[in-house]
Amino acid sequence: MTVRVRLLGRPGIDVDSEQPCPQPRGRKSWAVLARVTLAERPPTRRQLADELFAETDDPLAALRWCLADVRRALGLPGLLRGDSLVVAPNELWLDVWALADGALPSTQIGGVLLDGVELRDCPEFDMWLLIARSHWAVRSREELHQRALRLLVSGETGAAADLARRAVELDSRDESAHELFLRALVADGRAGLARAHLAVYEGSCVADGLSISPALRAAARDPSEPPVGLRAGVLASSLLAAGIAALDAGAADGGIETLRRAADASTGADPRLRAEIFLALGSALVHAVRGFDGEGAVVLHQALRAARESASPVIAA
Repeated sequence: MTVRVRLLGRPGIDVDSEQPCPQPRGRKSWAVLARVTLAERPPTRRQLADELFAETDDPLAALRWCLADVRRALGLPGLLRGDSLVVAPNELWLDVWALADGALPSTQIGGVLLDGVELRDCPEFDMWLLIARSHWAVRSREELHQRALRLLVSGETGAAADLARRAVELDSRDESAHELFLRALVADGRAGLARAHLAVYEGSCVADGLSISPALRAAARDPSEPPVGLRAGVLASSLLAAGIAALDAGAADGGIETLRRAADASTGADPRLRAEIFLALGSALVHAVRGFDGEGAVVLHQALRAARESASPVIAA
């Protein structure tokens, strides 16, 4: 029987059984379980008692009650024994551990750690919880961003937009998340929605005395319909050469814009040519200008995909 513990969002316990699963009876039981399972080093009973039950007449007795409550809810009578308290990964499934390993289902990513669990007169635990919530929120955004990027590169633009939107919702001031969301919307054929989102975000930035980067405006750009077939290859090759020449001459902005046009024109062209264009553009975005690393990452993934399609190991390397 697998015991599954949710600490992201409203905490809960599930087991592979048709019977309703008992839950811990108090918020401090959840606090104890989270502190033990997410601790860098196993805490001792005295440490936990002082942190969570200092206001009681017998802190260690209060801790023993909570530990018994957790064991009852989990149905694991051998758990959390001894002085130094530790839970091994093979003893239960924890959503936070799955998130750290990149194995948590996308639908479960994004909840606030121990949502709704707030304790009184426990300043040390409050500080730990504040730091832990920030850490796992950042990890959630990173995981959503990486999965959205992989989906976008693989052509699953709608799913990429959904995950990128959730990353934006986790931190409305994360510009890289907004950039990826805009690129996914444009790739999914929703350039109008991308422009509307950009306008709303820019308005909120202006209200706070901030400005948006050129990378965001570029992400919402709707490329014109490129030529296809032989004309696409000829035009894309010419633009690639011109873009590289501009970069070599030190004209980074002009070179990058020309390489973007080459990428737009390369639809339907030979995959090797597309790989060369994406490699040149992605490298320039990462190295020649500041603030375009997000777009550079997307383009370099496209270069890798095109290189593999064209069996070009040198470009892929």
